[in-house]
Amino acid sequence: MSSDLLLEPELEFGGAFRHIDIRFGIMGYGPFDATLDYAPKRIRIGIVGTEQTVEKFSIWLDQCRAGIAAKDGNKPNLFPRFPGLGEDVALRCSVVTDRALQRTVHFNAIRGIIQKGDHNEAVKHAAELFHRELEYLSKSKTASPDVLVCAPPAELFRYFDRGNEEDEGDAPVETRAGQLDFHDQLKSKSLALGVPVQFVRPITYDSGAKEIRKKGTERRVQDPATRAWNFFTALYYKAGGTPWRLARDPTDLASCFIGISFYRALDGKSLSTSVAQVFNERGQGIILTGGPAEYTKDDPQPHLPPDDAYNLLKRALEGYRAEHETSPARRHSQVIAVLEN
Repeated sequence: MSSDLLLEPELEFGGAFRHIDIRFGIMGYGPFDATLDYAPKRIRIGIVGTEQTVEKFSIWLDQCRAGIAAKDGNKPNLFPRFPGLGEDVALRCSVVTDRALQRTVHFNAIRGIIQKGDHNEAVKHAAELFHRELEYLSKSKTASPDVLVCAPPAELFRYFDRGNEEDEGDAPVETRAGQLDFHDQLKSKSLALGVPVQFVRPITYDSGAKEIRKKGTERRVQDPATRAWNFFTALYYKAGGTPWRLARDPTDLASCFIGISFYRALDGKSLSTSVAQVFNERGQGIILTGGPAEYTKDDPQPHLPPDDAYNLLKRALEGYRAEHETSPARRHSQVIAVLEN
């Protein structure tokens, strides 16, 4: 048996400095765009939730501004501290909110949704309830949030999660065939708002919150500092920032990567449709929709018809050239296809 050592790829941060770890790179050098004029320096977040979730999230936000201590243990390189929020630390930006940037959903409305017997109808009503408040903030001329944070209560997550299949690990729950997903439903409704939406579960910001799985076990969460790193790095990216990028030698050949996914319709009977994600070696790219997929009696895997596959790849290369103003110098022939319900 032979073994190979795969070296960690270098990432590029502020000032063109490099590091193999995202958190230590940001702590030491700031985000990749830290020295650029268009980097977000003050992120205004709108918050939609119940009175309790908005209050507790706001308290957590204050705690994160001051920094979160590292996890106790003998692995400081795996669990570093979160250094806080400010123009001279880590992400080199401040995160602000105020009453004008906050909207509350009455818990009585949440209770009414929970009492509904039909899962999909409950999802639609909940998505509409939160979308209405997100839309209000997105159109407010005085608020003008950069990112909208949606903080539903634990009771709502518990109600929707109980109808889902849970795996044994920490991966997110997967919806059963035919069931709507609250997160996906609200995200799709919010695409037209023009402001990115960040979901947050109570176990992220409330140390006293617990989520019990279907089998009676408690959902495990990461340590407080890691949760802060994950949340605010995603927030920075959604606010238009670039936390890091893959380092590349200028002499390397530019590559075009194309990933194709197949999505089965909600009714489970319609043919799947494909989506191509086209990007370069630094992860910069675009998304294209493809044509319907086909199944054959001898092969349960979905396939694109030859003409549709050709047109999709042709459009992908055209989109790559339009986005990056250059043609790829090389193309890898392997295509990774993912089937999602």
